[in-house]
Amino acid sequence: MSDVVLDTSAVIAFLRKEPGGDLIAPILRGARLSTVNFCEIIGKAKDINIAQDLAASTLARLGLQTVPFEDTHAFAAAGLREPTRSLGLSLADRACLALGLLLQCPVYTSDRRWKDAAIAVDIRLIR
Repeated sequence: MSDVVLDTSAVIAFLRKEPGGDLIAPILRGARLSTVNFCEIIGKAKDINIAQDLAASTLARLGLQTVPFEDTHAFAAAGLREPTRSLGLSLADRACLALGLLLQCPVYTSDRRWKDAAIAVDIRLIR
């Protein structure tokens, strides 16, 4: 199992073969993904011309581990609201960052704004 957390943008980059997607290919198996981000990926699948059921089965086949968004995770994400407010991060963004914080794992994203967050999460940009 990979000791990493993936943001929606990193997974979408892989699925669409966008720049940076190749950087996460070797760490996909066992990488963690919040169920909030899983929901976002499945929701965006249609936008990128991938059937939702195909997107879900692809993520399962790749060995991504979904982590339920439960109370502890919700409180951690809520705690990130204030320090990330000026960056305009979404709930899914904060859910991803909170998972990285809780698991003390690096988080992979393509969202450059995250590097400006004054939080104790190892944020790694894929491009």
